[in-house]
Amino acid sequence: MSNFAADFDTYLCMDVSDSCNAAAPDAGKLWNREYIKVMTCNFLLFFAFYLLTPLLPLYLDQQFDADKDMIGLVLSGYVVATLLVRPFSGFVVDTFDRKTVLTFCFFAFFICFTGYVGAGTLLMFAIVRTLHGIPFGATTVVNSTVAIDVLPSLSRLKDKGVGEGKTREDHAPTMNQLFSAYASGKEARELMTILGESALTDTDLKFAKFADEFEKRYVSQGFDTDRSITETLDLGWELLRLLPREELKRIKGDMVDKYLPKED
Repeated sequence: MSNFAADFDTYLCMDVSDSCNAAAPDAGKLWNREYIKVMTCNFLLFFAFYLLTPLLPLYLDQQFDADKDMIGLVLSGYVVATLLVRPFSGFVVDTFDRKTVLTFCFFAFFICFTGYVGAGTLLMFAIVRTLHGIPFGATTVVNSTVAIDVLPSLSRLKDKGVGEGKTREDHAPTMNQLFSAYASGKEARELMTILGESALTDTDLKFAKFADEFEKRYVSQGFDTDRSITETLDLGWELLRLLPREELKRIKGDMVDKYLPKED
């Protein structure tokens, strides 16, 4: 079912590709401006992390004459702080503006570097190192979330490229209803296989018939068939006529009155 959902989303968005591109000209590109910014920030973050990691044990050994056990203890505070702050970072990033939170986390991560210079004792260095793990842990969470936000998505493009003034007002609800009805139809067919046709209600049988017709007439379009978005939507309504009107729960009543073909 998940594979069909992805394919169905792709299929519908292909039909409205021109509308999607007009609504968001840069949204369909992976290497867009926002993605490059996030990628650069992430690179610099981990570049600083991996540059500092092998140098700190040498610095602690020469500056504070710390042994291996003490060095491991001091540096472990960073990892502990990183792990502890991450669950809270998820809450913060969902509550506040993500770009603002990301900017603040990067600023805090940068400020903590100055603490190493001012740490005159091993204890002070351990405190600074532990505190440094907090913005690092938060930044990795927020940065990943922002990266996902700026990646192109067929679902997001589809939402921006359909509707009144772009394709047709009934595009989104019709698509949702078709997908929901097809899922119900597949379940009905599975029950029919296990229990037999006599075990299904009249409504279940109609959903099963809908699923068959949907696959045969709607999905199996083929590359050689030139069908406009309007024709595709009209075909969807024609298929929905196979179902009882009360089962069209994802479409407003006035829209059903307007687009559902009348029975002969």
